Amino acid sequence: MAFKIEKVRRKLFIPLVMSMLLFLCGLIYTVYRLQWDHIQADTESRLDAFHKNYQYQIQNETDLLNGFLVLLKENESLQRAWLSGDRQAVLHAAQPIFDEIRKRSLITHFYFITSDKKCFLRVHKPDAFGDMIDRTTLDIAAHLGKPANGIEMGPYGTVALRSVHPWFIKGRLAGYLELGEDVEQLTARISKLMNMELISVVDKKFLDKGKWEQGLKMSGRYGDWDQYKHYVVVSTNNDRKYPGLDRVLDVTETRTFMMNSGGRRLNGGFDASIDAAGNIVGKFVLFSDVSREERSIYNLLLRLGLLTLAISGLALAFFDWYIKYLHHKENTPPKETASAVKEP
Repeated sequence: MAFKIEKVRRKLFIPLVMSMLLFLCGLIYTVYRLQWDHIQADTESRLDAFHKNYQYQIQNETDLLNGFLVLLKENESLQRAWLSGDRQAVLHAAQPIFDEIRKRSLITHFYFITSDKKCFLRVHKPDAFGDMIDRTTLDIAAHLGKPANGIEMGPYGTVALRSVHPWFIKGRLAGYLELGEDVEQLTARISKLMNMELISVVDKKFLDKGKWEQGLKMSGRYGDWDQYKHYVVVSTNNDRKYPGLDRVLDVTETRTFMMNSGGRRLNGGFDASIDAAGNIVGKFVLFSDVSREERSIYNLLLRLGLLTLAISGLALAFFDWYIKYLHHKENTPPKETASAVKEP
């Protein structure tokens, strides 16, 4: 039976082409997913590393705060000034000590608090005094009569690690001493080591807009209350803007996210900011610019696709040549048959 080349082509060529296209699509998708899964895994790993480093730094700094407070409570010049009830005398005695402490540590806050929880003196802001201190660490220290520490937010939106010690002079409770340091310093240091962009946001429900804006003026910083719907930025390790972040901040189902912002492709994630009372007051948002990695992935996929198409084209060309070869072989008579025909 004659070899029918068109019939063979029709039955084999089209399924073969479709199979190759499916293989190409599957290969490209698999490589694409593997590359992005690697980026996601790297982000997850960095978030875990940030969380562990953050907790480690918090514990170390807490131990440092407690050590300083033990020494401060025993300082006789501070005791005499405090018992005199003269605010200027207390400031005169405390300021040199505080200045020396700041040179040797990240400590930014130093409070003298009366036994009825009223702020007698902020050494770091001497003009702000007389307000009631309503914080969990102070409540715990007052209730238990023991040192208490934790992350807390001040009335001006400053998130700080605080340590509060009851201050006993001659066996009687004289008041409380508190030292604190801005968490911003710790997170900025960690994110810099990890080569990640970081912003710290606080839920607006924990803030008073007027006091927050007053705190910005006192610290000489700029902030925009209306930048995001439910959160406000309290610290950042860079001056970048993040268009589109508002949509991401309200996401609670996932820990990581991908977003386009300012012409960049960002892969990031969240770590909860939890205060001493156990409230999730905000988030640490960490970013990695993966624009270069994204371009590398697309370039890889392009080269892979072109290579696969070239190989597929060669395979199809060989298949077509082989079909033609079989057709030619089928329709060419054997040599001996041709010779027999010529004999009389």
